[in-house]
Amino acid sequence: MKVRSVMIALLVVLATKAAVLYQLGHHPLLEPVGELDGSYYRHLGEMVANGDIFLSSRDSFFGQSAPAFFLAPFYIYFLAFIFKLSHNSIMAVRAVQIVLGTAGVYLLALSVRRWFGDRAAWIAGALAGFCGLFTFFEILILPAALDTFFTALDLYLIGKAADEGGRRNWMLAGFALGLHALNRPHIAFVLAGLVVLVAVRVNWKSAAAALVAALVVIAPVTIRNYNVGGRFAFIATNAGINIAMGNGPDATGTVSASGDILPTMTGEWLGASEGTTAYLRQAASYAFHHPLGELKLLAKKSWFALSATFFSFNHSFPFFARELRGVLMFLVVGPALLLPLGIAGFFFARPKDRRGYGVWAAFLPLTLLSIVLVFVAARYRLPSLVMCAGLAGAMLSMAIDRWRAGQASALARPAAAAVLVAGAALWPTRMDDGRSEELVRMSIREVQSGNVAEAETWVQRALKSGAQPGLVHMRIGQTFEVNGRAQEAITHYKAALETNPKEPAIHFVLGRAYMRAGDLSAAVRELAGARVGAQQDAASRLLVIALAQAGRESETNTVIHDLDPARWNADQARQFAVAIANAGRIDLSIPAWERAAELSGSGEDYDRLGVAWAQLGRRDEALSALQEAVRRSPLVAGIHQNFALVLAGAGDFAAARAEADEALRLEPSNASLQQLVAALKGK
Repeated sequence: MKVRSVMIALLVVLATKAAVLYQLGHHPLLEPVGELDGSYYRHLGEMVANGDIFLSSRDSFFGQSAPAFFLAPFYIYFLAFIFKLSHNSIMAVRAVQIVLGTAGVYLLALSVRRWFGDRAAWIAGALAGFCGLFTFFEILILPAALDTFFTALDLYLIGKAADEGGRRNWMLAGFALGLHALNRPHIAFVLAGLVVLVAVRVNWKSAAAALVAALVVIAPVTIRNYNVGGRFAFIATNAGINIAMGNGPDATGTVSASGDILPTMTGEWLGASEGTTAYLRQAASYAFHHPLGELKLLAKKSWFALSATFFSFNHSFPFFARELRGVLMFLVVGPALLLPLGIAGFFFARPKDRRGYGVWAAFLPLTLLSIVLVFVAARYRLPSLVMCAGLAGAMLSMAIDRWRAGQASALARPAAAAVLVAGAALWPTRMDDGRSEELVRMSIREVQSGNVAEAETWVQRALKSGAQPGLVHMRIGQTFEVNGRAQEAITHYKAALETNPKEPAIHFVLGRAYMRAGDLSAAVRELAGARVGAQQDAASRLLVIALAQAGRESETNTVIHDLDPARWNADQARQFAVAIANAGRIDLSIPAWERAAELSGSGEDYDRLGVAWAQLGRRDEALSALQEAVRRSPLVAGIHQNFALVLAGAGDFAAARAEADEALRLEPSNASLQQLVAALKGK
């Protein structure tokens, strides 16, 4: 491979990746915010960059005790390093990632060249360089962004060790696999399998060298987990959760909820408190008691591992490649091509008389096994796809050689294998590829930005993509409602109601939107139909408020008896009290203020209760509540002022002057307090 040609090729690959980064680097859906995994990595990377090197501070975990790592630790420190140099620049991270991705293409080509020659290396490099999936992940803030580079580095060093031998080479291979496992914990399965294979096929000393090197890399993380988190966790505590998600009674073959654990970073963080062992027992128990179900699940996951379907997790490649016009549209190499050719290459492109090739090639089944044992997600499949790119290059190079040698008939078996795998890859899985979710998220972003016409366009595209109409209209309606556009919310809630006219939750949000739009008659009608199920109490509260605002006193007095303040939390009680008082029914706010004060114990709530009693002319109750408010919040001038006014109304001017003086001491520049003190002086 000529150096000049290689450099030009790599510059073309880098330029292509840079064009994708230029187009999508600032796309709002790719920002690491909210519950997206990238948001947690970004936050922890910034905390390390700011000085919490071992992530042992409660500040790094939002005031909670620092846990053992519940996510891949290497990527946190990778981000921290770049953040430190670039003042927390996300674009700098993405730029470094596409450079590493380009280096990964080169390393893969070198690895393939060792076993199959120059032509295979060029083809493999072209397939990897123009695989849109690889480039897409390289611009995300996720550990998967480094998979192309790490996998290519693994393959290069494993190939070098398998071909040349030597403990030093095996130590380097183990070192690379250890780093990769810190970035993608499921690679620990690959490491374990490779060590066993090297011990059997090479010798135990080489296997020990690789294992020791990997453990030296991983050990600091294990020690940190024990010292900071108080428990043994080899790399991260989410290993057991992921295995339970992929093998428990709720498993679907891809990412899904497992019992009470949601497939989010928060879910894994909270679930990690149960310990890895508990989840491993849960998965093992299911497999033991339901062996047939577990076998079916493993078969399903094996199919998913070879499927061209994009199993979405946070971000959807099909959306960015097909719904947006850009460079990704032209990077057509993907699983549908790599998997058939790669699998065929694994079985039929084996070089003759090459010691150690079997160890190198074993990386493919080991990576496939590592995800089948857990669950299948698009980003978990990247290492196996990188390997398939290398083997696909070997397969195509071999096909060219056979064709030129007049041995086309020898390609029948490889072609049949490729067709068989292609059939499995292209067979519809009926699994969501995440495209419709991204379309809905785009419409939500446009609503939040005030671009109503653009938002409605995205909604229509989401509906055409196969998204559930009722759910789409509910989500968009809620976004419109939160952003103060009640009429647009009503339109979407009505559309949702058409899909399921008996759903109380839709009647509830529609009634709420009508209230915000000022249509009390329609609000009452919808809320009356929502008083069943989970939102029964919330609908009843809103209905009481709507009836009160509409001046329908007798109906208000009837429905109010269906409410039970004992079921409310402090916020619910407080919100109802304010709303019903604003509707002119101060009398109905009393039980709510009592509930809020009881639960919160705050002087402010007792103050509002006392003012409400005073407005109703119940001075004794008002004085009692205000006295409690002063006791609980003695430094709030407004509470002393209200107490002074009620005391004065009761004729206790001495006590009123004392409270007014205290209020003025707390806020000496308050004009209304100055006037109150002056008025009480002559009393």
